[in-house]
Amino acid sequence: MDVVFPRAKYVTILRKPSLQFESAFQYYEMRNYLRLKRSQNPLKDLMKDPKKYLSDDVVASRTQMKNGMAFDLGIDFQNMNNTELISAKIQSLENEFDLVLIADYFDESLIILKNVLCWDFDDILYVRQRDRGAKQDIDSELEDRINTWNNIDNEIYKRFNRTFWITVNNYGPQFYTDLKIFRRMMVDTYKLCFRENRPTGLRRARHQMRPLLRDRAPPLCHDLNESFLDQIAEIRSKTGYNP
Repeated sequence: MDVVFPRAKYVTILRKPSLQFESAFQYYEMRNYLRLKRSQNPLKDLMKDPKKYLSDDVVASRTQMKNGMAFDLGIDFQNMNNTELISAKIQSLENEFDLVLIADYFDESLIILKNVLCWDFDDILYVRQRDRGAKQDIDSELEDRINTWNNIDNEIYKRFNRTFWITVNNYGPQFYTDLKIFRRMMVDTYKLCFRENRPTGLRRARHQMRPLLRDRAPPLCHDLNESFLDQIAEIRSKTGYNP
């Protein structure tokens, strides 16, 4: 990549491990694969004894149900117990990425991204889509169990969450001014574009995957409301890439 794009910036994003684990558990409908269909609280029951339920026979079990973020960042599940390799990999991640965003502080991350890439506020406006609504509450005991089970994810997250706030601090007092401006723009843009009179990011009904555009909404609104797949198709069309 450095040969093709010599000045490219490498960016990734992390999420609090307990929230990422709960999201993956629900997204992959793991209760249906782990003999937990009848459980009143399948996630909690799973974490009481994860080895009892999880199996390498289910792909999601070995790639997303234990240190899923570490797997996505290049640590194979077969090496999850190799502490020396893992330590070296985590260190290398700091050198590989110019910026690691934190999903739990998404707006704050976008302000940093804007600064790194020399973008304008318009470039980081977004609309929250595919919000699945209600999420399972995770108490401190369950969170501790999830963090212990996802020990590598937890270590990676703590490390880069710490460096993220160092980056925020280095940005200076202007950071919070820019954040305030951005959030005001988000509210104004949402009112301009969509029928729901509320800022983007608020939860909608589960079946309503995207907010409803206003009649005669300007082109910006249509761009913001495009699905991820629509955006990928548009990029492929412009670049001529068709795998």
